[in-house]
Amino acid sequence: MQPNVNQSNSVSALRHDLNTDELAGLLRVRPQTIRAGLSKRGHYCGLIPKKLPNRLLLWSASAVGQLLEGGAK
Repeated sequence: MQPNVNQSNSVSALRHDLNTDELAGLLRVRPQTIRAGLSKRGHYCGLIPKKLPNRLLLWSASAVGQLLEGGAK
């Protein structure tokens, strides 16, 4: 399967950590799917977020990029 050109451009454009909504958009899932996976398993597809004092989650751009390129975290 050939990588999606738009997805490849998105991966290389990741320069900052992502919030859950941004991650969901890249992975084409609902944000609640990510939150549920994190709640049940402590990670989502091997990704573990940083939790900010205001309760928001930040997902590492480099780890997300590796996941989208087909590699493990």
